[in-house]
Amino acid sequence: MRDDEVRSLLEVRGANECLCVKLVVERATQEELDGLAPLLDAIKSGKTDEERAEATFQFHHTLSVLSRNAFLPLLYNSIHTYGLHFWSLYSRRYGGNRLYQNKLELYCALLDRDAERAQAFTVDMLDSVANGAFPLYSDAQQQ
Repeated sequence: MRDDEVRSLLEVRGANECLCVKLVVERATQEELDGLAPLLDAIKSGKTDEERAEATFQFHHTLSVLSRNAFLPLLYNSIHTYGLHFWSLYSRRYGGNRLYQNKLELYCALLDRDAERAQAFTVDMLDSVANGAFPLYSDAQQQ
């Protein structure tokens, strides 16, 4: 992917994920949120970058389902291949534990029913990938 395509994807993810976490806080039951814990465990226990990437996709896809917005799961499915590529690259570059810790921080904000914190974390995380401390592109297309 070209840099401008990667940036476009991150912009769309940012908008979708901010909406998604807001709706999850408003609509998901405590039992449904508790049901995300095994997905976090799968991210943590993944043996390969690809396993962690797939578990991360499942975590985010499940959030989209819990939002009860009919289109968010479809949007996540449409970027499945790209998501796997980026999460696997992130895991390879920065470590599986960092990927897990990021998702755990988001999960804790959701458990606390703190939509603002979840949205701020999402924006900060995507910004750190696009512009900051954890870049994935410029040389991502060479990976």
